[in-house]
Amino acid sequence: MDTRSAPDGFHTMTPYMTIRDVPQYVDFLERAFGAMEGDRILNAQGQVMYTHVTIGDSKLMLCEAMGRPASSSAFHLYVGDTDARYQQALEAGADSLTAPSDQFYGDRTAGVRDPWGTIWWIATRMREVPVKEAARIAAQR
Repeated sequence: MDTRSAPDGFHTMTPYMTIRDVPQYVDFLERAFGAMEGDRILNAQGQVMYTHVTIGDSKLMLCEAMGRPASSSAFHLYVGDTDARYQQALEAGADSLTAPSDQFYGDRTAGVRDPWGTIWWIATRMREVPVKEAARIAAQR
């Protein structure tokens, strides 16, 4: 099982939504379901590059569409080897969205879209990066 590669508090698979107007959506989730927002990272334009909410014992990751199509059907999957799972997904019929690459926030990530249109973000936590450091770097992008 690949759970060893996920950060504390996250499961192997976490739903991930790419939407428009993340702050409004977070507000709705807080009001509708008692969600609690975690760390929010903004880019230089003030768009939400990343946040997550906790509802009960589950997390939901969110980001602004930022040039990608908005999609309410996506999953973030922590695995032991991003490159191997990315290749496995391509071999199973997925289309590549992003090839595996190291990210400033400590994950190695890749993205694929399965034949049904679901987006899968595949990641391995490579190193812990303090949220303030990740936010500082994101604000410069």
